Amino acid sequence: MSENYEEYVKSITPTHNLWLQMAKAFLVGGIICVIGQAVTNFGISMLQMEEQQAGSFFYYNSDFVLVANALSEEYLCNLVEGALKRGKRRMPGVELCVGLGSKCMDISSLSVSYKRAKAAAHIAITQKKQVVKFDDCGFATSIFSYNSNLFARTHLKRNIF
Repeated sequence: MSENYEEYVKSITPTHNLWLQMAKAFLVGGIICVIGQAVTNFGISMLQMEEQQAGSFFYYNSDFVLVANALSEEYLCNLVEGALKRGKRRMPGVELCVGLGSKCMDISSLSVSYKRAKAAAHIAITQKKQVVKFDDCGFATSIFSYNSNLFARTHLKRNIF
């Protein structure tokens, strides 16, 4: 009985060829690098970007999320300042804006803080400020506290804050 079981296990257990897996990983990694180089070359030749910009233009119009816990106000300010300096070095000529969400007491409120950080970033963009803390936005905090962001976006486009 045990011989039959061992044969059964052996027959259904997948065999792995280490060299074949390494070759596949090398090939896939090479394809990813070729695609990245092609995108960079496209940015330089077709979009008239500088080499440094073309190598990092995927960052444009995107979010960078940093989750921090139990930081002092001073440390958070230093962290944001350092991130802005590094961002300016990597993406010269791009206006960077930071939106800071509310502090979370537990993991379940993390999504709320993220939405508030995005709202603060949107306010920073519309008001042409570098850093905006959601909790310092006054009336805007009550607007973004509702589930519907349509009202908030409509009023932010009018620059009433």
